[in-house]
Amino acid sequence: MLPLNPGNALHLFDQIQPMALPKLACANPLTPDVAAYYQTAVLVFRNSFTAKQRADGEDRLLLKRLVVSVDAPAQVPLVMEMVFAVNLAPDQRRDLLSLLAADLQEIYRSDREYGAAETALVSAMASDGIRPPEAAALLPALRSYIVRHLKGQRCTDNMPAPGRIAKSGEQFNSLAAKLDPTESRWTRISAEEAKPTGDDGTYQQDLTGRSERSQAVTEALKWLTHGNRVRNGEVLRWTLKERSSPEWLGRYDDAAKLVHELKEDDEASPEALFVMKSDALNFLAALAPPGQSRDKALEEYREFLEEYYPSIENVNLWFTMFRHMLYTARFSEDPKNRAWILDGLARSSNPIIALYSKIETSVGPPGETHPPSLRQAPKGEGGPRLRSSLRRIVP
Repeated sequence: MLPLNPGNALHLFDQIQPMALPKLACANPLTPDVAAYYQTAVLVFRNSFTAKQRADGEDRLLLKRLVVSVDAPAQVPLVMEMVFAVNLAPDQRRDLLSLLAADLQEIYRSDREYGAAETALVSAMASDGIRPPEAAALLPALRSYIVRHLKGQRCTDNMPAPGRIAKSGEQFNSLAAKLDPTESRWTRISAEEAKPTGDDGTYQQDLTGRSERSQAVTEALKWLTHGNRVRNGEVLRWTLKERSSPEWLGRYDDAAKLVHELKEDDEASPEALFVMKSDALNFLAALAPPGQSRDKALEEYREFLEEYYPSIENVNLWFTMFRHMLYTARFSEDPKNRAWILDGLARSSNPIIALYSKIETSVGPPGETHPPSLRQAPKGEGGPRLRSSLRRIVP
């Protein structure tokens, strides 16, 4: 809505309910990603307020509301970045950072949550926007927040190497050294006070593709993508011409048969089967050369998502798997291929699939809402490019 009607975008943003992020254990494999929410908040702040609303301070009230609602590690680095990304007077920014500091004093969640947000926190602390006046409002509470999490029980996959402190502790020390070289104001985090009290375990690493049939599907899709050919240390993807050869098409039919034979007892849960099969159908549609096989693959993918929508409990998971195909279209190097995917999806009986496909066709993603790395199709060697979210199936 932002590029169409900024005022209405503000109204829609205000209707979003406050976040209630779940408390997670190290055994939980999935963590929330709320980056888009705060990135959108920055755009709303910049574009959606009238001159009178700004004079009345309504734009700053929006930011204040978002800052005071922070209560989970996933939000902390994103709110830090939000506060430094908007145009504010120095005293206004310090006021917001003081509110965030108060939040940080109260937040203590599991290491699955903290560890998932640690890289983003490192990035936020590396920002050039943090200067001594802002640091005075934020760093004491930030130090306490980091130490509180680093010295607790950590997940196996987040345990630092012996004698090292975690990357968020190292980055805090770098920031403090830059702003306070003499260490007269902010004490560095020592290895001893950042030493974890114990190992809290982790999650089962391979959640999909565990059965013999699923592994056969994975191997078949790998061959269809690159034929296990390597050049200069990198796989060499099939070109469109090569993907039209009798050998490739025969292998494609065999792979499609394997995908269709996947059953719920081939995976650990219905959700795992949904992920495995929807990704596989996505690949078949993206890899097939134009023609009857490709049309059939896209239709089967669309019907599969339509069939699962009423029964799947995790609607976010369902939307994520649909978004994979949406991104396959968005980043396609061939405009005709993009149009073909979106046209096929727009004819879906599911209103969500149809709506997002039509929006992608008529409006497209506003460039400013996407990181530079996502604004253009990656360069390739002629074959379809695979989204990073799909590479867990086909390296």
